[in-house]
This record gives sequence, structure tokens and C-alpha cells, in this order.
Amino acid sequence: TPPLDSMARLSDYLALAGLVGLVSCTSAVEPRVPQAVVYYHLHLQDTRHRALLSPGGIVRITQPETAQDRLGNAGLAVVRSVEQAEEFYAFDLACPGEHSQGAQLEVKGMRLVCPSCRSAFEVLQGTGRPEEGSAQSPLRRYRVVRMDRYHLLVTS
Repeated sequence: TPPLDSMARLSDYLALAGLVGLVSCTSAVEPRVPQAVVYYHLHLQDTRHRALLSPGGIVRITQPETAQDRLGNAGLAVVRSVEQAEEFYAFDLACPGEHSQGAQLEVKGMRLVCPSCRSAFEVLQGTGRPEEGSAQSPLRRYRVVRMDRYHLLVTS
């Protein structure tokens, strides 16, 4: 039989390997941009939001319209899914690859792009994951509730 000391070391090794395996199996990378208060009503027939009437539409919201509006860390991007036309996504415009909160993501084609670090993010499928550039974390995503046919509520 193996000495008791070897058994204890083997037990410690197996416990450590199990812990490493457990930690490394987390599937999602957390966004670096902190959670922020978001509360914003959108009317899809408003000329500023009409792009959301079509699948693949993206709208940037950078200024509050009412005293109740809260736009996260750097503003919001609201996106209508291409694959699931009744699905909407909302993301913070703060780039997770930037240390300063000053840079706001811009719409370039069908992605959001940081003008500072040039990171580009997928948004049409709702992942917010980086596709190019130095950013390693996904965009901060917020909840979108369809109130009725033409009204959305974005909340944290």
C-alpha cells in the first residue's frame, strides 16, 4: 500500500485539479464595463428610432430626453435582431477595452466600433462579443421589454 503521505498529497492534488477545472469551466466572460442604472422608453415610430422598425436596425441614444431617463455609463445602443425579428438588444456605449469612459462606441456597418482602440463588437445576435481589436470582454448588455407594438423599455 502507498504511504499515507503520498495519499494525502494525491488527495490535495485531486482537490486542486477539481477546483481549477470548476473555475475554468465558466462559460461567459463578464463585461468590464460596470453595471449602471438604465431606464429609457423608445417609441419605434419616432423618427430618431425608426431604424428599429427593420431587422438589423441599430440606434444610438446619447442624450436623455426626460428627467427620468438613465442611459448607463456612456449611452445606449438598441438593436433589432436579424435572425429573430421580434427580439431587441441594448448595449452600453462604453468600450470594455478602454480604461477611460470617455470613448463612445459608434455604428459602423452592422457592428459597434470604438473610435479609440478600434475594437469592433457583434450586436445583431445579442452577444456583444469583441470580433476585432484589443478588447477582450463583451459589451455590457441591458434588458429590453416590448411594452406593445411600438414601445420598448430598456432597463438594467
